[in-house]
Amino acid sequence: MTSGPEFQSDTASATEVSRLRTELMALQGAVRMLLVATVVGTAALCLFMYRQSQLLRFQIVAQESALKEAQQQWIPMAELLPVFQRIGGRHPDYTTHVLERFRLEPIAGTNTPRPGKP
Repeated sequence: MTSGPEFQSDTASATEVSRLRTELMALQGAVRMLLVATVVGTAALCLFMYRQSQLLRFQIVAQESALKEAQQQWIPMAELLPVFQRIGGRHPDYTTHVLERFRLEPIAGTNTPRPGKP
């Protein structure tokens, strides 16, 4: 037969085990809630980033057409730059006033030196 102190110890350990199980279940519930919150937060962040990428794609498409239009307008002007630079090589006064204002180097058409800065 069992003696008195051993019996008390068994009931004390049984209540301790029961308390620990209750605490463990509460902790498991908290961990589950944290995992669910993490999954929901991650899904919300993915949805937000997807929406932002869609908006950015629409902006890029809109900017692409504006960029193409600007390039088509710039190409004829860019073809004129060498003409202006050649004129600057022949006419020093043009070089001093116009090309230096736009920081362009003249393309020398003759052996005339480039005039110095006034």
